[in-house]
Amino acid sequence: MNYRKEIDGLRAIAVISVIIYHANMEVFGRVLFKGGFFGVDIFFVLSGYLITGIIRESFRKKSFSFTSFYWRRVKRIIPAMIVMLLVVSVFAYFFLLPSDYVKYSEQLKSSLYFGSNFYFFGEDSYTSDLSMYKVLLHTWSLSLEWQFYLLFPVIVFFIRKKIDSFLLPFLVFLSMFSFLYSNIIVRSYPDLAFYLLPARSWEFTVGGIITFIDRKNILGSNAIYRFAPKVGLSLIFLSIFFIDHQAPHPSFITLIPILGTLLIIAYSHHNEFIGKLLSLKPIVYIGLISYSLYLWHNPIFVFFRFLENEKFNIVQLSSLLVLTLGVSIGSYHYVEVYFRKKLKPKIVLITLTVCVVMSFIYSEVIVRGEGLKYRLTEKQNEVYQDYHSVEYGRLENPHYLGRSAREEEFIAMCNNRTVDTSCKFGNSKWVLIGDSHAGQLGYALKEKLDSRDDGMLTLTASTCPFVSPEMWFGRFPGCSIINKDRMDLISNFKSPKNFILAANYRLLSNPKKNIPGLVGESLSRYSGGKKLPKEVAWSSYVKNIKSLLDMGHTVYLIHPVPASDVDVKKLMLRKIYRSEFDYKTLYSDYMNYNKVKVLSKKLENLLPSNKRLINIYPHKVFCENKLGCKVVDPNGGLYNQGSHLSNHGAHKVLDRVFSDYDKISSSDQTISNHL
Repeated sequence: MNYRKEIDGLRAIAVISVIIYHANMEVFGRVLFKGGFFGVDIFFVLSGYLITGIIRESFRKKSFSFTSFYWRRVKRIIPAMIVMLLVVSVFAYFFLLPSDYVKYSEQLKSSLYFGSNFYFFGEDSYTSDLSMYKVLLHTWSLSLEWQFYLLFPVIVFFIRKKIDSFLLPFLVFLSMFSFLYSNIIVRSYPDLAFYLLPARSWEFTVGGIITFIDRKNILGSNAIYRFAPKVGLSLIFLSIFFIDHQAPHPSFITLIPILGTLLIIAYSHHNEFIGKLLSLKPIVYIGLISYSLYLWHNPIFVFFRFLENEKFNIVQLSSLLVLTLGVSIGSYHYVEVYFRKKLKPKIVLITLTVCVVMSFIYSEVIVRGEGLKYRLTEKQNEVYQDYHSVEYGRLENPHYLGRSAREEEFIAMCNNRTVDTSCKFGNSKWVLIGDSHAGQLGYALKEKLDSRDDGMLTLTASTCPFVSPEMWFGRFPGCSIINKDRMDLISNFKSPKNFILAANYRLLSNPKKNIPGLVGESLSRYSGGKKLPKEVAWSSYVKNIKSLLDMGHTVYLIHPVPASDVDVKKLMLRKIYRSEFDYKTLYSDYMNYNKVKVLSKKLENLLPSNKRLINIYPHKVFCENKLGCKVVDPNGGLYNQGSHLSNHGAHKVLDRVFSDYDKISSSDQTISNHL
């Protein structure tokens, strides 16, 4: 295929869009390039166009060779990626805490065999870090692209004798099938559509279809070839500036930037404005180094976030962009070009093989060594233990494993167990029930009960508040089964117990109708479902509370917890990096307090009046008039992951529970003595 400068110009637009999007930069409260993720889709179309063109041309010349094709792809992709991984792995040793280091090594391993898209698809999005803290997240697209490279030539090989007559209908069929498939599953299984090839292949194949267009005839139409590229670039900028990640993707919406890219590929020319614009030397050069820019920007951004701040100001972003550009220029000239053009194939093969093997060994050592905790000082390790994992996953019973309610496995963690294998400690006088907002109290509750020689039973599961089995929330239809089993178990209790009940009350406004017969893996990751009226879940929640009271149980109801607008976990972990352990009180956005008060008031209006129903108000624990809600106090952080509490925060809420419990017990004892 003839070299076209404007194709590198398109690459420049794609990589700049992705980089600015990942910077998450705001100007006057508006996110720049909020649809910048479409840059990856532009890359996919360009890859499909170029690879299809190369394969068709080599088959026409009867010079196609699998060895030659794959070797060119290896030299193009792997050397620069391996160098990036090696350098980043050195920085990871010095700067990543054990849990992050383990996650990094797992990402590294999956990147080495181009399976990182499967790795990130397999992550539990409820417990995993935000995408901005995943060092190698960007490698998912490289893995997807490589998988296309592996499969596509093999398919073409089987129709090689009639390639021009069979390949176009095949590409059209595959594009339509993949496109329809992506639109069908994107709402119910968004991660599946986003990360895996079946729902993405149409983006590659539509690029391949363009190779069948005779550009000589098209470019003869002066009006069309001057007008179409302008429309194409407008569509790309429209999607980048005005469509955000809330839109289902890939889907019909993805057609906007894809169509824009296709119009430019098909119609742009050195004699029209867009072709000239995209062929400007600075833009073409950015396109030439776009692969290295893509490789390096994400690790640089993520390490900065680990060490400094989650959000960049303009000076920080400018510095990071200059650093990324400098490293990428070096990577392009001294790695990409050097390995492609100057080294002998045997030396390239040996070098890459040694580096890949060493990287696999490195990854395995980190995983088995649990992130090499010896790197931490005693004080660093003390703080790290409180924050390295989410609080709702901290309570475990390794001596009695339970079945996971979400996966086909046995787990030590008490949260997310099936009801029949739930964690039981001592006399089970106390019962903790609800979703992760109840689970976050588990470890602290056991600490308090151990000091009182009392026991507990845990009935917690993430995204599963204690409501009717006729509904579920989020991405866990299995909540219906859990709530049925919870009710069956509670109905068989022989004596009154103390229930601590909590929930993410924001969930209650988004219930979905039960799906009978949904079992196995389908119990999780499913985002579809028929929505129910908003008030159904609230009514059901209160009905279950009334049922517990009617059975003679005492209910300590935890009202809504104020959500933090500060990532307290990352804040505390940054203090470990800097060995800073003097904590000053930090307040969150006061608006969270007002939102919590509204939810709490709504709950109060629905609740019955009963002396065995004790209301606990976290906003009265954490929030102060006019100052806002505390997220850090002199003893440490009060939150861990997002709106979830830390162990310190959980203890503060439970202090209110046991203060009321002791008052009630003391009052009952006084009445008993009087009688």
